Amino acid sequence: MRTNLTALCVIAFLMTGATLAAETVRWIPAAASNDGAFGTRWTTTLWIHSLATDAEVTVYASFYPDQDGVAEPEEVAITAPPVQPVEISDAVMEIFGESRAGAIRLRSEHPFEARSRTANDGAGGGSFGQGIPAIPFEGIAPPEFMVLPMVHTDPGNFHTNLGIVHASAGNLQVQVQVFNAAGSMIGTKNYSHTAAWRQVNDLFDDMGLGNQIMYGGWLRVTRTGGTGYWTCYASVVDDRTNDPTYVAPVEVFYP
Repeated sequence: MRTNLTALCVIAFLMTGATLAAETVRWIPAAASNDGAFGTRWTTTLWIHSLATDAEVTVYASFYPDQDGVAEPEEVAITAPPVQPVEISDAVMEIFGESRAGAIRLRSEHPFEARSRTANDGAGGGSFGQGIPAIPFEGIAPPEFMVLPMVHTDPGNFHTNLGIVHASAGNLQVQVQVFNAAGSMIGTKNYSHTAAWRQVNDLFDDMGLGNQIMYGGWLRVTRTGGTGYWTCYASVVDDRTNDPTYVAPVEVFYP
């Protein structure tokens, strides 16, 4: 899961194209309260900020783990006071009572914003973690492909995880292509899943590229099947310090 200039760029894009409807919906693409590789323990802190200035608002949260058959998980109500944000540490466990990873969907009849930070509290913990903003990808025309820039693989030094999120029921199919810094495609693989959230840990190893050393490459993720709103992200993890870097997707426009 994972910096943040890229995240700011994509959120600027998403916010520019978004129009708040009567109901505000935001997704945190990745959140966790579970053990990871190399003795890590990932936890997510969630902040919800009501934009109402004169009354409390209720935000309803749903959790979507990597599990088929959870089309409509139970919603949990969170009360947000006017102006000041609500901070929830270890949000996945505190809100949902889950010890696992997934995506969080937030909705309210009132406008609000949200953001999160996922960090390692396990061995060698205390890392700053990765800021993961809430995104309004429902209500926005879904792209057919997205690019994840600046990904690395170097066994023992860095590995890259790939996350895929979709808001519609049914099967989502994507093709993942890996390009090195010179622009040459070095690998491709198709993925298919019906769960709303999936993270492929150590993507390069999963694609049969585990012995590659590559810095500054990029991924092209193309939807090949399924409908509705979807997004993806990458998380580049430093294997020596367990520091994660979040890479948000960029939709590429051609003239």
